[in-house]
Amino acid sequence: MSERQTFLKDKPYEFVPLLETCERFGYGDPPVREACVYSGKLGLKITVLSPLHIGGGLQDYDADGNVIKKQMRRNGQVILPGSSLKGAVRSVAEAVSYSCAVKLPGKVSDLQRALPAGNKQPCQSAGRLCMACYIFGMMAGGGGNKKKDGKQKDGKQRDKSDEPTCFRGRAQFGEFVLESGSLIDKNLPALKSPFQDYPNPHDIFPPSRKGKISYGNERLYYCKACTEGNCESCTKEDYFQKRDIAGQEREMEFRGRKFYSTGKEWKPESGGNTRYEMIAPKSVLKGEVVFENLRQEEGRLLAYALDIGHSFCMKLGYGKPLGYGKVKIDLERVQSLGDRYPSAAKVDKELVERWAREYRTQHTGQIKMAVDELERIMSVDEMKTAVHVPEMDMGMGKMKTAANVLERNMGNGKRSNTANSY
Repeated sequence: MSERQTFLKDKPYEFVPLLETCERFGYGDPPVREACVYSGKLGLKITVLSPLHIGGGLQDYDADGNVIKKQMRRNGQVILPGSSLKGAVRSVAEAVSYSCAVKLPGKVSDLQRALPAGNKQPCQSAGRLCMACYIFGMMAGGGGNKKKDGKQKDGKQRDKSDEPTCFRGRAQFGEFVLESGSLIDKNLPALKSPFQDYPNPHDIFPPSRKGKISYGNERLYYCKACTEGNCESCTKEDYFQKRDIAGQEREMEFRGRKFYSTGKEWKPESGGNTRYEMIAPKSVLKGEVVFENLRQEEGRLLAYALDIGHSFCMKLGYGKPLGYGKVKIDLERVQSLGDRYPSAAKVDKELVERWAREYRTQHTGQIKMAVDELERIMSVDEMKTAVHVPEMDMGMGKMKTAANVLERNMGNGKRSNTANSY
């Protein structure tokens, strides 16, 4: 990345503003709250639109000894782990619903002032959850005041209220396996951490620990030091000046949840020095998502966030600022699991497709504005399916079929636990 990229307007991402409130519901155990709930299995097809890399800690070497970062595999098969899709889908769902506050970096109390007044806390109890936490799961509580022997740091027995609260979530994402297509090698530049501690607002917060990302970049993410509204063109020098004028009691406000735009992608001057094995455009992966005991509104949110209907362009994996990782998701089949629950209604393909349409068209107010902003940022109209992928890429060799790549010796590299199905 070039250091000349100093303006917010030049960054390859934009923000969907945070919604002002969080709506939580009391969920029973088992969580059947209405006379009619829905359970089903979605068979999904993911078509790769621009080169996609999901790393798993594995690497290989070419004939010259250069490192190749490998695409994730399971038992020799190229996969997209359920966790990768789940994280992207959850981000969309949280942005377009009255779901709980974003997880803050550093000490929670430091940056709470930058969150909306009506939505400053993540969900804390499995019995009362926002829609996103109910669908995708949550973990909260515990942590800071405990030792391995079950006692607090002061030696007293820990109360149960200090123990972590976990909720598995009602949507489980399986692995997506490469069914057809190719793998290619691409040289990509190193990408910086998206939430670096610069410039650290040390005049308000204590210095972050060395090597730890704690407060991020106030100028880009949550600055409100002036009222002129020139954030898009604010330089670092402008920021320091306005910050000093506003003082330690200055306002802060998160710009929103960050999404990489389909219309503001960076085009690096060179391919970089790191070589990645990537799933080529037009390749197809298939897998399943299973959900259980969802109300209709929760089903609508899940269907929309999965981009059933192609209302926006989802990006997965490494290199999103450069336009990599674009995918299209198609709903191929639906199996109703309603017979498991006496109160469950039938689920079919027509219903799930209708859910996605209804979520984007029937809401008003803040949710409607969030949906419109998300679809503008991740616009299908501006989607460029051609991140240039020639047959010969920087002298790295010809495009390989998936079958040829699977025959390559994979070694004994460590696999990331993100390969697990969710």
